[in-house]
Amino acid sequence: MKLSVAALLGCGALLQNLQLTHVAGQVVGQNDNSSGSGIFPPVSPSSTPVAGADTASSSSIELPPPADASNGSATDLPPFRALEPPSSLVEHTDAMMRLCPPKYLDPSMIKNRAIPTNNWWGNIIAHDSNDAIQPVWSNPYSLQMVNDKAPFGMSVSYPYRSRFTGGNSGNSGAVKYYAHGMVREFLFSAEEIVWQKPNFQVVDWADQGVTVKFAAGSSSGTMTSDLVTGMVYASMKYAGLTPRLVSSAAISTVNGQAAGGQMRGSKFVISYNSGQKWVLYALSSDGQSEKEITLTTDGSSVLKATGAFDGILRVALVIEDSWVSTLDQHKSCVVQAADVQLHDDSSYALKWKTTGDCSTGLLHFAMKHQVDTLDLSNGVQKVDGMVAYSTTRGAFQAYVAPGASSSPVWEFKETQEVPQDFYPARKIASSMVQQQRILDYLRTDITSADWSIPIGGSYYFNGKTAQKYASLCLMANDPVIVGG
Repeated sequence: MKLSVAALLGCGALLQNLQLTHVAGQVVGQNDNSSGSGIFPPVSPSSTPVAGADTASSSSIELPPPADASNGSATDLPPFRALEPPSSLVEHTDAMMRLCPPKYLDPSMIKNRAIPTNNWWGNIIAHDSNDAIQPVWSNPYSLQMVNDKAPFGMSVSYPYRSRFTGGNSGNSGAVKYYAHGMVREFLFSAEEIVWQKPNFQVVDWADQGVTVKFAAGSSSGTMTSDLVTGMVYASMKYAGLTPRLVSSAAISTVNGQAAGGQMRGSKFVISYNSGQKWVLYALSSDGQSEKEITLTTDGSSVLKATGAFDGILRVALVIEDSWVSTLDQHKSCVVQAADVQLHDDSSYALKWKTTGDCSTGLLHFAMKHQVDTLDLSNGVQKVDGMVAYSTTRGAFQAYVAPGASSSPVWEFKETQEVPQDFYPARKIASSMVQQQRILDYLRTDITSADWSIPIGGSYYFNGKTAQKYASLCLMANDPVIVGG
């Protein structure tokens, strides 16, 4: 079955939520006649309808009827509701199905969900020329899934403190550039996987957040982590594995004492010779209670458990000592994800998904634009003095959402309306479309496009290419351009 250039627009631009068909470089369920790249022959209007084409649309464009309307109904269609341009206007192609094949996805997700390719964690599923998984920025943390060489695991760092600048832009003394070093300040690993490459997968995601899993090849043990933008704690749920916690710096003290021998407890304040300080918490698997664990040192920069652990380990950055009491208070409320709820063009909400004991509230960082529009009337409270810095988005301010709920909510009210649309509020005039022959050029661009994105290319520049294709699809879905 061929797929129109607009069939995937129901959830946004083509490559923002593209229902991809590859995993780990392997084609999944691709038709035998879909080989090579480039544009495919036009699909006849009498062909089977495109997945997601809305044949009930009120548009004046005449849509091709289903090949056999008696064999299905509107309820059989996936939740895509993009308008399919008739092939008489725009030549149809399924070439987009081979763009951006993702890696490391749970195979059960393929073709069952639209796979985000424009989220902050996109590096995790993007191909890289050297097989390493590039870092992602939940902010204020930088995270890296270390799957290319030992020690394997998930690293957490605070890149703001490794920022460096250079050059002069000539603009009032502003620097020409700034960047951040990639230092693996704290690495979650396990004795069973640290030297033996684990099976790594992305197993779930939401509007805000992604879930990753490391599985040991030598046992049934796993490490699972929910990663969310603005999270105060980085968490790892262990099942049947022996935690091994690795740092790039030497450990100076644990709970104020020189590291050495066996240390048992559910809270460990770890200071390093680099000046870094982190606090580590141990919780039960459901996050409802503290759970003691026994740690020992292994060399100068490693803490390891004395046996397999079933539970959650959480680590949080400590910039000021005054943070520790706040971190203690909210350690058992574990954020997993958030869904965006759109109320209207000037208000929306983030509905957080949590586990554990959230009776004292969810502690979470907010970005600057969120701080400016966050509604505090429902009990959300600012934590004075608890500010961390992101790599490119400025200060992150900590807030506590009210407790007694597994789904805390942040409500936002914008001062200006922001239309919920992919098109500008002021559309191009039809007379201008005709004068500039936009439809003719659109047809040419679609049929002459290579419709390919290099595997192993830059995620940044591949994104630019993807945006080009998405723009073509949006124009092909615009009645002002294609008629109607």
